[in-house]
Amino acid sequence: MSTTCTPPCPSEICLYVESFAESQVGWERVGNDPWLNCVDYPERYIRSRLSGDNIGEFEFENTAATGHPTTVQLTGLLRYEQLGDDKIEISMWESIGGWEVVGEITPGVAWQWLSLSIISKFDTLAKINEAKMRIRYVEVT
Repeated sequence: MSTTCTPPCPSEICLYVESFAESQVGWERVGNDPWLNCVDYPERYIRSRLSGDNIGEFEFENTAATGHPTTVQLTGLLRYEQLGDDKIEISMWESIGGWEVVGEITPGVAWQWLSLSIISKFDTLAKINEAKMRIRYVEVT
């Protein structure tokens, strides 16, 4: 897989992971953080095969835009290394509502960009600018 630091952005405003604060570090980490800001596998990536394994907090770059967005999508390049139905659970934080599970993503066996709508939690750009993310591996048995 070739290295690119410009993931596809189908929206008017796209924010990328900017930093990582080691509050939860259960996943295997290869290379330098924040791991999620470039497509550069196998040099930098995270992975887990342990159910309940958590990693976070990832922080995003800020936007200078103001107002209320009409869509907010979290997009990631993912793949599942084994056949199965395991999921990636995404929790997001903002100061009014705190931490909340905003959804789950089920990766496929090939690398693919997957998105999750998070507009219900991030209905203003001010909330987006303070967003933090945690990721949890969920084994489906």
